[in-house]
Amino acid sequence: MKKLISIFAVAAMLLCAFTAAASAAELQNYCKKATILEVSAAVDANPATNAIDGKGDTFWASGKVDTANIVVDLGKPMPVGYIQIIWGDDYAVSYGLGTSSNAEAVAGTDVYESKGGTDEITLDSITTMRCLNFELYKPSGSNGFAIKEIVIRRTADATEAAASGYPSSGVTPPDGSFIIKGELIGLEEGWGGNADAGRDAAFDGDINTYFDPLGTGDGYAGVDAGEQYTLTYIVIHPRDGQLPRFDGAEINGSNDGENWELIWISEGEAEEWTWQEISADKFKIQNPTFRYFRYFNEYTHGDVGEVELYGVPVDGTVDWLPVEEEIIIEEEAPAEAAPAEAAPAEAAPAAAPAAPAASPQTSDALSLVVAAAVMALGSAVIVSKKRK
Repeated sequence: MKKLISIFAVAAMLLCAFTAAASAAELQNYCKKATILEVSAAVDANPATNAIDGKGDTFWASGKVDTANIVVDLGKPMPVGYIQIIWGDDYAVSYGLGTSSNAEAVAGTDVYESKGGTDEITLDSITTMRCLNFELYKPSGSNGFAIKEIVIRRTADATEAAASGYPSSGVTPPDGSFIIKGELIGLEEGWGGNADAGRDAAFDGDINTYFDPLGTGDGYAGVDAGEQYTLTYIVIHPRDGQLPRFDGAEINGSNDGENWELIWISEGEAEEWTWQEISADKFKIQNPTFRYFRYFNEYTHGDVGEVELYGVPVDGTVDWLPVEEEIIIEEEAPAEAAPAEAAPAEAAPAAAPAAPAASPQTSDALSLVVAAAVMALGSAVIVSKKRK
């Protein structure tokens, strides 16, 4: 028997569940696994490691110097979009930040001013980096510099739960779009019969692993979504050390897994080893709607670190969402099919749709809430929940 609930109730419960989950999750901080690559000065009682120990009651102190620097090594390249500096009593009136994707310190290129307390730096885009060099130019007093804590993460609100796994770029896709998941297709093993360089490496959330085809135009990595999606956004991370092989990279679509259509192609090598974002206005065809999608290159060898494809399901259902019950939108039912006196008793079990808040991607949960609200405003609909 179908259970009837208000679309507004679904949206409200999803929003509450999402908020509760987000508040309970611990914010991400790459510094927990970082080391200090270099420090110019430190007081014995207040070593540089205090700046990345996650404790608010310890601090790094440079001692009485006019300039200083401290280099944080994340251990491996990570996607960074947000940096926080929590100063001690002695802060830098001005400081620079230099970043690199390998284990070496780079001179500061961006200069910031501070008034102490907590500084928050939000980068224009999420950038792949391993080492961050904080160059402190001018102390606020005569005792040098003191930093209680340095925090580095993908975005300002990224949680530990999102620190690993797929997708890992941290991008915000267009409204209503979801990451396209499904059964992976293409080469199981890459160059030289290496299983670690097969299709899985392009969809594992790790920019340090990579898909390596058998040769130019010989092999691809893709996904069978199990249903048709209209592709809206593409995010690709090149392989480390192989930026030229981004030239000629393609995203293709198919509805039978055999005949492929070109959706997008790269017309040059990647300028930086970081996330490459491709919006729909750069697609070769409008509203590309397919079940199968692949990454392919018939111009260069075609290595790639990560591939993320975002889209809107044609039937309005996202099969991979971790929900206990599938939500289906139906046309308004006749009045006699839903007696008014029965509605209150049937509505009680409606708490179950809160499960989508467990989705690993923030934008997916929010998109579901927004979509529900929009549909409610457009017309009076009834949501029926079908047990899986």
